[in-house]
Amino acid sequence: MKNISYINILLFFSVFFYQNTLAQDMEASTKTLLANSTKYNVLGDIDGVVMAFFDNNGRYKIKGFDETMNEKWEKKIEFEKRAAKVVGIVTHKKKISIFYRYKQKGRVHLRMRQFNNELAIIDSYLVKLYSRRSFSPDPILHYSKNKKKIMFLSDKREEIIEIVSFDLATKKKVLDVSLKPQNFDYQLDYLDAVVSNKGSVHLIAHKHNKRSQREKSRLELTSFFENQAYKAYSIPFQNNLWYDIGFSYDNINNRLLLSGFYSHKTTTSSHGVFYGKINPTDQKDYTLTFTPFDNRYLGLLLGKEVKKNVGFGDVDVQQILPRRDGGLLLIAERNQQYVRGYNDGSLNSKNLDNTQVDYYYNEILLYSFHPSGEIHWKKILHKKQYSHDDDAVFSSFFLFQNTSSLKLLYNDKVTKGGAVFQYSVNTKGEVDRKSLFNTQKEKLMLRIRDAVQTSIKTIIIPSERRNSVRFIKLTF
Repeated sequence: MKNISYINILLFFSVFFYQNTLAQDMEASTKTLLANSTKYNVLGDIDGVVMAFFDNNGRYKIKGFDETMNEKWEKKIEFEKRAAKVVGIVTHKKKISIFYRYKQKGRVHLRMRQFNNELAIIDSYLVKLYSRRSFSPDPILHYSKNKKKIMFLSDKREEIIEIVSFDLATKKKVLDVSLKPQNFDYQLDYLDAVVSNKGSVHLIAHKHNKRSQREKSRLELTSFFENQAYKAYSIPFQNNLWYDIGFSYDNINNRLLLSGFYSHKTTTSSHGVFYGKINPTDQKDYTLTFTPFDNRYLGLLLGKEVKKNVGFGDVDVQQILPRRDGGLLLIAERNQQYVRGYNDGSLNSKNLDNTQVDYYYNEILLYSFHPSGEIHWKKILHKKQYSHDDDAVFSSFFLFQNTSSLKLLYNDKVTKGGAVFQYSVNTKGEVDRKSLFNTQKEKLMLRIRDAVQTSIKTIIIPSERRNSVRFIKLTF
């Protein structure tokens, strides 16, 4: 299951008017050379400064760029201990919060530092001092849609679930609890965690997602609230098995949302989609509906005549977007990965296990659900992307949202000089596809899936080519 990215779709499901606009402006930074082990990501626009974070085997730095993507500064980030590890970064309009951990006298310190747009420290905070144990905790960061409630969850090496959350604005702890689940195995059954804007935390696990035990298939949920109280409850999966599943939180209607793909008999393919919403304060107040694929839809997707629900596999939930009315939009993508091994005939053992990996990222699937769980509309956005031995970093798509539309941007072909295309979708499921620009002139290889939206008109996309990266600012 893929990590899910949660994007507010409230504006998208308000009044819609269609705009047939192209990218109006493009600004590109100069090249930054990359060592083989360097990882990077765009942080966003922090009070007028576009920031990019670099991690070279635990040596951290941030670069700042002005509005025309000229480099303003480059600064190293150093902590109390040289071996400190960054756990996660949360960005805000005028500051960034960097969470990191280090070990001192046998105990792990989880701390936060906040920086302004010149990377000057403006605040520091001890989030948690962990007790001594046989291995160092590696907490996982989650945060709410408004980025005000932060939560750290203990990693799955531990049988005990350890949760600490706090309000980033007030620096006050909301939760600091530890418990051993009674109804599921944290290491084997855990699926995901969701944090609401009010600070409630919801852990989701599964049980018996097997054909031989489908009558007992269910979700196990544990909801923690601001007063340290929690509820553990189960949601029966109605004799179905989930193929892939994703979660989000509806902060307007205060409901936990879930959606994905299911089957009656197998977990190797899907035969329909499901919708769910849960009231965390009342375990009996939930909706869970299952809708099988129809033959016409399968025929359009598979490109052949279908006389029964044969289903399909190789599909992943990418995002779940809440609708203002309590419904949701499920966004999924079909993708495949093939590993090819070969032997070159040499006696050198290093050559015996040579492999190549082919990546195929194809159709984007959209399913819009009413609050009742009935499907409002569904659409297939066709694309075909192929690459090999590149971890598919140039494949997939980016979801761009403004006040008038929902746009999905992608590389039409994963190749040098390829074109960037865009699908626009309105609330009725009406779709328009067009070419935005060609990357040949600027010699770009865009990692579109790693883009960051910095305003209702602007996104920043990294372009990686020949061991260097540039950051591209697109204004629509």
